[in-house]
Amino acid sequence: MPVADTPQYQVIHPTAKIGRNVKIWHLVYIGAGTVVGDGTSIGTLVQIDREVRIGRDCRIQGNVYISSKSVIGDRVFIGPGTVFLNDMYPPSGGHWEPPVVEDNVIIGGGCVILPGVTIGEGAVIGAHSTVTRDVNGDSMVLGTPARPYISRNEYEARKKQYIKGLEEKKS
Repeated sequence: MPVADTPQYQVIHPTAKIGRNVKIWHLVYIGAGTVVGDGTSIGTLVQIDREVRIGRDCRIQGNVYISSKSVIGDRVFIGPGTVFLNDMYPPSGGHWEPPVVEDNVIIGGGCVILPGVTIGEGAVIGAHSTVTRDVNGDSMVLGTPARPYISRNEYEARKKQYIKGLEEKKS
C-alpha cells in the first residue's frame, strides 16, 4: 500500500524546476514552467499553477493557491488558505495580471491577493485580509480591503512581546 509522500501523490510538471532542499508535502500540484527556489517548503494541498516564480527559503503552508505567472520573492511566508488571483474580470481569455510579492514578506492565513498587486519588501499582511492595491514595504496592512495598520518594526516588537509572554506562561 503506497504512502502519501510517494510521487504518485504529487503532480509536478516535467518542465517545473525544483531547487535543492525543497520540501514538498502531500497532494501538491506544480504547473508547467514553474521555478521553485532552494530551501523552500510547500505544504499539503497546495496548487501552484504554470510559470510561477518562487524564490529561495519560502514557506508556503497548506491549502494555498498561486495563480499562473505570479512572482514570489525570497524568504516569503504564506499562511494557510491564501489565494493569489491573476484575472480581474474572469474569464478574460488569458489577459492576466499576476501579483508580485517581494522579498521577506509575511502573508497571514486566509488572505486573498488580487490581480496586479505588488506587495513591497518586508511587508506584513494580516490574516484574512483582502489585498486590493499595492502594499508599501516594511508596513503591515489588514482588513477587507487591506488598509495600513502599523510598521514592520512595530509588528516585530509586538511579536517579540507576545513570544515573551508565552514563554513566561510556560515557566
